[in-house]
Amino acid sequence: CQEALGGILFIDEAYTLTENDAGGYGLIAVEKIMKFMEDHRDDIVVVAAGYDKKMEDFLKANPGLKSRFENSLKLEDYTPDELFAILKLYASKDEEIISERAQNKIYSAINKLYMRRTDNFGNARTIRTNWENIIKNRDNRICLLPAEKRTNLVLKTIEAEDIPDEFKEE
Repeated sequence: CQEALGGILFIDEAYTLTENDAGGYGLIAVEKIMKFMEDHRDDIVVVAAGYDKKMEDFLKANPGLKSRFENSLKLEDYTPDELFAILKLYASKDEEIISERAQNKIYSAINKLYMRRTDNFGNARTIRTNWENIIKNRDNRICLLPAEKRTNLVLKTIEAEDIPDEFKEE
C-alpha cells in the first residue's frame, strides 16, 4: 500500500482475499487495506478486479467494502471474432503461418469455446494457452517428419491437424 501512495493499487483477483479464508488472514488484509484507503483517501486509487460473481461475494465479505468501492466497471467477454484476432496476433508475433484450413478449424474451436464458456472464462489468457498447445501439437507433428521434410516453411506453418477439435477453457 505504501508503494502505491500517489498512484494506483491494483488488486487482481481480489476475491481470493476473502474466498475460503479459514485462517482469517485475507479478511485481516482487507481490513488493513480499507483503513489505508480511508487514511489516504486523497492520495491513492484502489482498483479491485476479478470475476463478476466472485467480486460480488468479495464486496459482501465486509460491511464497509461496498461503500469504499462505489464505482464498478463490467468488462464483457471478447467476442469470437476478437478472440480469433488475438490468436492471430500471437501467431504474427511468433512469426507463425496459419494455413487456411487451420484458420477455419481454429475459428470453429473458438466459437465452440465461446458458446460453452463459464463465468470464469479467461478470455485472452484462454486463447494464449490454447495457442501454446497448438504450437506443441505442431512441434510434435514435425518431430515425426523425416529431416529432409523439415523446411523453414514447414517449421513455421500451423496445419489443421495441429488444432484440437475443441479448445480448453482456462
